[in-house]
Amino acid sequence: MHKDTWYAVALFGGASAALLFGHLLFETVWYTAPETFEAVVAVPLFAGLLFLGAGFFLQHRMRHLVTATGWLVFGGYWATQPGYLYVKEAGDVVNASL
Repeated sequence: MHKDTWYAVALFGGASAALLFGHLLFETVWYTAPETFEAVVAVPLFAGLLFLGAGFFLQHRMRHLVTATGWLVFGGYWATQPGYLYVKEAGDVVNASL
């Protein structure tokens, strides 16, 4: 396969895998203990924001890796949110899909 094809497969495959993992995490944790789910997903939210902020202000050559880590962790947080938003919005498909 061409290198650009691998990039596209990694991008869409990674996003799909993150959404699937987020959905499975949501299904297994949310219905048994909603407070636990909210506490668990708060960790990647703030960790991702911390990495993004550190990558922005860092002057070291590794700042791009720190910023990329922040985006990956923050993206992992948002991968758990579609199901949560669907439940919180009482079945509003439009807001859950955005």
